[in-house]
This record gives sequence, structure tokens and C-alpha cells, in this order.
Amino acid sequence: MEDLFESCPDVEVVICVNNLVFFGAIKVVQKLEAQKGSSIIMAAFDIGHYCNLFKQPILCANQDLGIMAESAVNLLLDQIEGKIPQNHQIMIPTVVNDFRIGHRH
Repeated sequence: MEDLFESCPDVEVVICVNNLVFFGAIKVVQKLEAQKGSSIIMAAFDIGHYCNLFKQPILCANQDLGIMAESAVNLLLDQIEGKIPQNHQIMIPTVVNDFRIGHRH
């Protein structure tokens, strides 16, 4: 991520796909913010439980895990039944059902 910021120093927003990516990214973002003297907006999926632990705003989106699990099982069954080629890439549909604004410290 530091390499990405070096090649694109004008980054204003970082979107993280889950809380693990978020917690890895936040340290790099905080370092860059200190260097730039300005804030970077962060958005993260599935970080709602942690959203209010931070001072600056964070956009938190929580996904419906039931829909994700059902989609994954259906895709697995289709694969077992030979309906999907093994080398085919599959996108699992997700529905974002909750947005919250928290704060980063």
C-alpha cells in the first residue's frame, strides 16, 4: 500500500473490502495523513463493530452474511454438479444493507 501511495500521492479515499484490510491500511493511511497534513477518507465493509472507535469519519458498510453464505453454497453445489467450469471466475453477489459513519482516532 505504501508503494501505491508513492505512485499516487493525491489519494483522497481508501476503500477496504473487510476489516482485516482496513486494519492493515489504517496505519499506512495515518502515516500518509501526517506527511500530507490532510485527511484521507476511509470506507470499509464489515467494520461496523469498530466504526465508533475512531475520531475522523469512516464510512462503514455491513454486508448481509446470510446472502453471501447462501450464494457461496449455491456456487459450490453448481461446481460439484459440473454446471460451472473449474477455471471460470465467479463473482459472489453481495447486498450492502447498512451504512454507518464512525470516527477515526
